[in-house]
Amino acid sequence: MTRPPWANRTAQTREYFDNEWGFVTHTERQIFESLSLLVFQAGLAWATVLAKRGALRELFANFDIDTLATWSAADTARLMNEPSGIRNEQKIRAVLTNARAAHALRNDGGLVARVLMSTDPTTGDPWTSGDERARVLARDLRRAGFTFIGPHACRSLLETVGEIPPSNT
Repeated sequence: MTRPPWANRTAQTREYFDNEWGFVTHTERQIFESLSLLVFQAGLAWATVLAKRGALRELFANFDIDTLATWSAADTARLMNEPSGIRNEQKIRAVLTNARAAHALRNDGGLVARVLMSTDPTTGDPWTSGDERARVLARDLRRAGFTFIGPHACRSLLETVGEIPPSNT
């Protein structure tokens, strides 16, 4: 597949696209990290987020849902003072809120189950399009308490974890 423009910006984006983007991911931690990175990416270049990925992993306990679900406003304030991270309070709070929502979802099929839904839950039929699947996933995640997530981010998430083919944009 030809790399889309965003993947040709830096060596890091090329490496990410060639070795991670679109590869099947079925672990909760990996899916949650991908979702969190997409939260941080809103309004930023993907290259910016990837350049800070190592620091974000360190600052956010390797995106461990159980750990992040217990963090408080004091942790948000601490993260806002970390120059190696992305210091956007809304995004930091969204990641922590999403960790709590993902933790709560475990009793209802879990985050992984939501992302890996292979059929439309209302009809049981295969999805007609990646866009429709992303729209339903965004709706379901918001209903479950996730924030800073919409159909565009969900489509990117589904592409990232190899559930739908990349749109090459």
